[in-house]
Order: sequence, then structure tokens, then C-alpha cells
Amino acid sequence: MRFKIGGLPEQQSRRRLASIGEGRYRKVTFHEDIVEKRHKGFRTKNYGFFHVDYPLGWYIRWKYGSTDLNRMEKDNYNRCFSHSPRRLSDCFAKVLKLEGSGLNSVLHMERVRNADGTPATPLSMNQGKLNPHFWSKFDELINYFKSNKTPLMDLHPDNIMVKNIGEGKSIPVIIDYKLMDGRMFPFQPDTWFNRGAINKMLRKAEKIRREFKESASAQ
Repeated sequence: MRFKIGGLPEQQSRRRLASIGEGRYRKVTFHEDIVEKRHKGFRTKNYGFFHVDYPLGWYIRWKYGSTDLNRMEKDNYNRCFSHSPRRLSDCFAKVLKLEGSGLNSVLHMERVRNADGTPATPLSMNQGKLNPHFWSKFDELINYFKSNKTPLMDLHPDNIMVKNIGEGKSIPVIIDYKLMDGRMFPFQPDTWFNRGAINKMLRKAEKIRREFKESASAQ
């Protein structure tokens, strides 16, 4: 564990990390048609006047009850998302295979591409550029999660790709399959139960609509 005086530098903010292919727990390597996810060594937590680098193995065991986020994500995908309805099947990036185990594992996922073959970009980079078809599919996804009692943990603009499917239409594509339970938010008792976890996810979805849909309509 490493303590450092001062807040988290801007280049290590969540959105900045996403723009260069990193998350809070893992690094991403892009290939032609595949994305590889590998664990980092530390989870950096910002406390304002100082920040702490926690050893990742200890942190994810405490936070997620797992020693391998890649395996957890693969298992969640196979259980909850790989057999989604046909109308939504293109809204989930495919998990292809897992190599290794523990912090040395490598998760291979489909790289999301547009109809013209160019790489899709995250929702966080598409402010004001989205069409009604995107938001229709977004609402379908959220209703699917709700009806199946599947509380997606990281429903976040950096974890939703915008895939152009042609004819001026685009769809959201989920690329992170961590699920929420009470262990992850010990000081938010409502999330200890599925209904509360679902409600937290719905609030995140509404925040996304306000930031990327309603703000664009107001311009």
C-alpha cells in the first residue's frame, strides 16, 4: 500500500484513463478485432488531500469477493448476457476467451466496430451526436436489465460504446459485465438487496440520459 500527498492527478481521472484504454482496475490492449483486458498492480483511490495505491489483489477481494475480475466478468457474461434476446444481441460485446488465472489472467473480448469498419467510440466521446434509435435501444437495454433483475455495476459513459450501424443509426454496446451486490457499497444498505441495486442502476441510467440526451436537446 502506498500513500501519496495530494489529490489524484488529472491524467489519472476515470475519463482520462478511459480515453487511453484503461480502467480503474485493468489495462486494455487493442488489436484488430480483439480487446485484451489485464489487471493492474494497484487500485488508486482518491481522498482529496491524498491518494492511496491499494494492492489490487487485496482490493478486489474486499470489494468484489473475487481474486480475478476477468473470470468474474466472463462468468457474468455467460450467465446473464450471452443469451440475450435477438433484438439486443448486438448490444453486448462478446467475451471470446479467458487465458490464465488470478491477477495474471487475460480476457479476450470482441472489439466493437462501426458498419464502415472503424472502431466505435465510447458514449463519453459522443456528446450531442446521438440519434433517436440509439436512445430507443438504450431504453430497451435498461428495461431488459430491470426485468431480468440484473443490476449492472458500471453503467457508465466510458463503458458504453456507440456503434454506428448505418443509415444514420447507432446502438449502445455494453463492454463491462461486473454486477452489483451489497458487498460493493457497504454503506448504502439499499444496495444490499436486488431491488435497491436495480434502483441504483436506474439512477445511473437517468443520469446518462440527462447528460447526453436532454442536454443535447436543450442546445
